[in-house]
Amino acid sequence: MILDIPENRIDFIKSLKESYNLFLLSNTNCIHQLKYLNDFEKKYKYSFNSLFQKAYNSHEIGIRKPDKEIFNFVLSDSNLIPEETLFVDDAISNTKSAENCKLKSLCIIDNDIFEINKYLCNY
Repeated sequence: MILDIPENRIDFIKSLKESYNLFLLSNTNCIHQLKYLNDFEKKYKYSFNSLFQKAYNSHEIGIRKPDKEIFNFVLSDSNLIPEETLFVDDAISNTKSAENCKLKSLCIIDNDIFEINKYLCNY
C-alpha cells in the first residue's frame, strides 16, 4: 500500500516546481503519512513536503477526495483560482469532482507522468 516514488518522478516534480506553484492533496492516514515521510527523508535527505507550496492530507482536514468540499477547502486555504488550477490524479472520480469545482483536471492513466507535460504544453 505504501509505494516508493521513482526518482524520475521526483525529478519531474522538481522541474515543475521551477515554473508552477505545486500543492499536494492526498487521501491518507497519519500512520501511512509518517511512514512515507520518514522513508522519503532517509532516502533523499530532504523533506517530501518541501516539493510543494503546501501539503494537504485528508486525515488532517477531515474530508476525503472525491468530496467536493476538500477541493473547496484547498482552493480557499491557498487562495487559488479554480479556473487557473490544474488538478492531477489517477482516479477519474477525483478528477470529475475537481471539474465540478471548476478546476481543470487531468487523470493520469498507467502512471504516465509525461501526460502532464503534454497537457501543460497546450496552455
